[in-house]
Amino acid sequence: MRACAAAITSQAALESLSLQNVGCSIHACRAVEELLQASQALRQLHLFNNMSADEGAESIARILARAPAMEDFRMASSRVGFPPRWLPSYDACFDPQQAMSYDAPA
Repeated sequence: MRACAAAITSQAALESLSLQNVGCSIHACRAVEELLQASQALRQLHLFNNMSADEGAESIARILARAPAMEDFRMASSRVGFPPRWLPSYDACFDPQQAMSYDAPA
């Protein structure tokens, strides 16, 4: 994302940004948020099919809060809300130490 910084920030009134299906991570979403400080003219933002997760979505939400002209926003299939917060982490599920210390209910 930082490699595109000059191209993004040089647009005084950026109206459209499409970053779909590029593996946009939590860190990339934070970078997009930093780069789009002046997002008043932004009308379209496409971020679907990425790896942004909940934290990345929070960064994008802050962009949307500053984008009154937004007409077309898409962020489906970006691992937002997955895994559900009530599930233990993947690592915890498959940690051999935790698996050995499991006590079955009586």
